[in-house]
Amino acid sequence: MARYQPYGSPALPFSRRRYARVRGRQARGSLAIMQAERLHLLGQEAIGSIAAILVRPGSFQDRLETALEEVVRVLQADRVVFRVVDEETGDLNLVAGAGPAMSIVPPLPVIQRGEYVLGQAAEQGMPVIVNSMESHPNVLPSLVEHGMRSSALMPVKANDRVLGVLATNSRLPGHFTPDRVHLLTAIANGMGPFLDNARLRQDLTDELEQSRQRLASLQAVASSLLVEQDVRRALRNVAASARKIARASSSAVYVWDSTQRQGMFASEGPMNASMLRRESSIGEWLCSAMEEGRVLRAVDLEHPFRSRGLASDHPMLKNFVGTPIVLKGAVGGAIYVWGRDEKGDFSAQDEQRLHLLALLIGRYLENAELYREVEMERKSLAAMQESMVEGLVVVTREGRVRYLNGAAKSILGLETRGGERESVRENILLQMPKITNPLALEPVLRVISGERDAPVSVEIALKQMERQDLLVTAFPIHIADSERITGILLRDITKERDLEERRDSFVSIASHELRTPMTTILGFSELLLQRDPPRETRQEWLGNIHRSSKRLIRIVEDLLDVSRIQTGKLSVELAQVSLRDVVDDVATYIRTTTDKHSLTLEVDEALPLVTADREKLGQVLTNLLENAVKYSPRGGRIRVGATYSPALGCVVVSVADEGIGIAPEDIGGLFSSFNRIRSKETEGIGGTGLGLFIVKQIVELMHGQVWVESRLGQGSTFSFSLPTTLAKGGETTVSQQLLP
Repeated sequence: MARYQPYGSPALPFSRRRYARVRGRQARGSLAIMQAERLHLLGQEAIGSIAAILVRPGSFQDRLETALEEVVRVLQADRVVFRVVDEETGDLNLVAGAGPAMSIVPPLPVIQRGEYVLGQAAEQGMPVIVNSMESHPNVLPSLVEHGMRSSALMPVKANDRVLGVLATNSRLPGHFTPDRVHLLTAIANGMGPFLDNARLRQDLTDELEQSRQRLASLQAVASSLLVEQDVRRALRNVAASARKIARASSSAVYVWDSTQRQGMFASEGPMNASMLRRESSIGEWLCSAMEEGRVLRAVDLEHPFRSRGLASDHPMLKNFVGTPIVLKGAVGGAIYVWGRDEKGDFSAQDEQRLHLLALLIGRYLENAELYREVEMERKSLAAMQESMVEGLVVVTREGRVRYLNGAAKSILGLETRGGERESVRENILLQMPKITNPLALEPVLRVISGERDAPVSVEIALKQMERQDLLVTAFPIHIADSERITGILLRDITKERDLEERRDSFVSIASHELRTPMTTILGFSELLLQRDPPRETRQEWLGNIHRSSKRLIRIVEDLLDVSRIQTGKLSVELAQVSLRDVVDDVATYIRTTTDKHSLTLEVDEALPLVTADREKLGQVLTNLLENAVKYSPRGGRIRVGATYSPALGCVVVSVADEGIGIAPEDIGGLFSSFNRIRSKETEGIGGTGLGLFIVKQIVELMHGQVWVESRLGQGSTFSFSLPTTLAKGGETTVSQQLLP
């Protein structure tokens, strides 16, 4: 047998077979080295690819799923799942998965600590390789049921801390050879730091996003407080924001009103307003915060407490932050939160955010109180202005209306339409044709334009259907050095001027009416003193003196009655009176005063008794009959009638004449004081203008009504009603149905 000696080696006896074995071992060693180098390069390539994926921008979840797809490709696996270890419980929570079998074998959301081989790999921090899952007792049954035959469970670590487990499955038994396990180990070791950094970055991103959301919440609260008018709703919004900003399970806002001795309370979370007693001390710690004006924070107390001032069913306080609400320089309330809804304790940042929230609600409450006071003053001023009898108009220098009250609208018709302000000048100019003295307005216009800086008052008269007299007072209002407006007061003085005219007229008429009988008395008395006339002449002169004296007494009595009416001293003594008796007495007297008129009485003796003052009833009838005689200068028939209305419980008395009548426009003021109708037909007819005014007042005192029906040139009928029973409480049974 030939023997070979390898080059460079000592001569050894070598058989051909042995040489082949040696050469085979050398070849296999080289192949193993090459295979190991290839796996190393493949692992490095996979780690680089996965690292590039994990550092991409975007969602951590999306990036992790893409990285797992790369793991599936490199290991030629059917399914890969990454689970993260919960730092508190040790449970494995599903984060992401990839592979064609993911839809076939849905993963469990959570694997408990130490459960199955997954839990063992995480707990021990060691890889677990199962190449025959059918015979392994501690694998997930669902994986075997859906055809998975081998599994590799590789812990993912960073700084010797297990972050999670990379669970890879295959349908082929024995798929995870030492080479693939080596490759999976390299991938897991490479993923650890990147996953830790990625998760840290995600945590930072989440924290920044939460901070952004908290800042947005503060901005939203600030914006809502600018427009919110309901204080209690604002407190509820602040309580909700405090809970969200501090990530607390519950929150509360309490504001104490020391002036009204009551508080306002709002809460968010598992509690309600009944849990807090409405008193100034709302808990020992909270009381301290309110008294000292400082932020209080309790972190993870060993023994939770329930503070003094809190109701028995108030939740126990373990993690707690309270901050005072400062109102007008003093502590007037507090915001407090308790119970974190996530890991960790309340932080100094939570204190700062709550303190900022307290500043916002404090400023809001101060502004709300100021707004309430201003609004109350505005409403009070508006109510006073609207209740003014005088019209008030406020205008700018250009004559634009800034305000006008209801009385001004009624007097001048200055309405604001469609939000546009009308010009006072334009409105006044429109009213110029109706003003009898338009030049009188010039001083007012000079005050409005700023040419005059002192108040001015003028009187104008408007030619309406009825004359209207106005007293216009314009006065400047200096708001600031550069701003000036004008106030205009409008007072309707029509009645005052009418009353003055009537009084002037009355003075003239009364002077004439008084002078006539007094002249008669004086003249005939002088004749009697100077002469000694025959008996018949003397009797005639004495008769004139007597009649003039009675007329004088009547005028004086009318004046006294008017005075009693105006002072409220005119009274009646009501009793059951026979209307027929009073009518007969008055008719007897009237018949002696005229020979031109025929007096007809249509008063049934069977009429029921009326409730009246006999003397005052006679005065009413006398006045109406004298007027009938006086305003029927050509004579004619005068009728006195009376009818009974059982339904209304009253008797209606009427006095009708065939005289000159009354024009429709004169009827409205007929029963006013000092009123006399001036017309061609009434010339030469004497009177004071007080008779019908006195008649109306007396009839109303006897719980009746008086009215008139008349046609010009055809006569008038004056009617009044009297109750047949005594009225109770000043009310009468006579209704408006009697009026024409």
